[in-house]
Amino acid sequence: MSWLRATGLRIVLSVGLAFALWVFVSYTQNPDRDTSYDSVPVDVVGRAPELLLVDKDGMPRAGLPAVNVTVLAETATLKNVQQSSIRALVDWSGLGPGEHQVPVDVETTRSDLKRVTFEARPSFLPIRLEQEITRTVPLTIEVAGTVPFSFEAGTPRLTVQNQPVQSVLVRGPQSRVERVKI
Repeated sequence: MSWLRATGLRIVLSVGLAFALWVFVSYTQNPDRDTSYDSVPVDVVGRAPELLLVDKDGMPRAGLPAVNVTVLAETATLKNVQQSSIRALVDWSGLGPGEHQVPVDVETTRSDLKRVTFEARPSFLPIRLEQEITRTVPLTIEVAGTVPFSFEAGTPRLTVQNQPVQSVLVRGPQSRVERVKI
């Protein structure tokens, strides 16, 4: 019985030492490192087509600000990571008009990258969404001032390719389109 106990103890000790040696060699030969990528563009997923991204004044914005991304991985894996290998994105699914704080997610665009951790700075982006509306506005022409001596004022009219224009279509964020006077 003591022989079985001594053998079992030797096996457990051998496995423990082998594991400790494996961990030591792995972390000294291929340690975890990090690198940062500045100005990674942010993509939008789940955007409702009737919503617009606007700034604090209600003017449409072309896109979101870029973020900085830190990548943590083993040294050998990190050598294969370029900025084109990562994608920052925000999900607007279920968001309506108003101000929101949306989390920035980072993912890899390559399936061969394993055990990679990402951190985006800032991790949340403030956004303001507004309903996009379209409105038809009739045009009126107002003449201001007088014509110089020896000239005669005609009837004002607005044409495009010799066709009279009676109204225009205004499209944009609701807060801005509602400012257009009829």
